[in-house]
Amino acid sequence: MNKQKFFIRLYSARKLYSSEERIIFEDALINLQGIILIDDICELCKIFCDDTEDEEMMFGLIHLIEQCKGQEYLRCIAKFSPNMTEAHDWAMILNKRILNSQNYFEQYAEIIVDLESNYQTSIIELLMDVKNDNPKMFGEKVDYILEKVNG
Repeated sequence: MNKQKFFIRLYSARKLYSSEERIIFEDALINLQGIILIDDICELCKIFCDDTEDEEMMFGLIHLIEQCKGQEYLRCIAKFSPNMTEAHDWAMILNKRILNSQNYFEQYAEIIVDLESNYQTSIIELLMDVKNDNPKMFGEKVDYILEKVNG
């Protein structure tokens, strides 16, 4: 079975309302372990759903995405996470995890600075939501990125 079929299964079961949906979702996650590429991140971001019954399973999707690493991973998160309209909370979680990463925070700031203006505007709006959600934890980091962008 190709990856696209597993993406479709994840998407169709993403609300995780029933035990059947949980089984389908978990099976797809297991089958995608170790084969996710940077090019898959956009599709995976579409699967997140704030209206899910099992947040722990949804964290499995985060861990799947985080198998990708490096600057291209960060660029994809900056470009695609603001478009997660049905999963704004999960988009914030993805970004909070990057902001909390010693390895990635500085790189993420540089990537955001270099983004095309439409992507930059979208990620800044999302990061402002992250900041407003927890100013003590993320205020300084988001302000640092804003300073770099406004340079």
